[in-house]
Amino acid sequence: GPDPCEIDVLGLRRGRTALLGEVRWQRRPVTGRELRELVAKVACAPNPLADPILVFWSRAGTDPEVTAAGARGFDVEAILA
Repeated sequence: GPDPCEIDVLGLRRGRTALLGEVRWQRRPVTGRELRELVAKVACAPNPLADPILVFWSRAGTDPEVTAAGARGFDVEAILA
């Protein structure tokens, strides 16, 4: 599987991880499986806040379950806007 500690985007606030993000270029939307993988990576991040912001930038956007779980998602149109 993917490297559990490879994080595409890391946002720090006063030395603590406040945001983790991934960039996906697959043709299907990001699913709950990818969200669970990103949540697992919080443990690898430096000194994470209790509830860091989770974000996906992806070609095909995100499944509704991803945003319903509190993550944020940006598709190509949003990225280029």
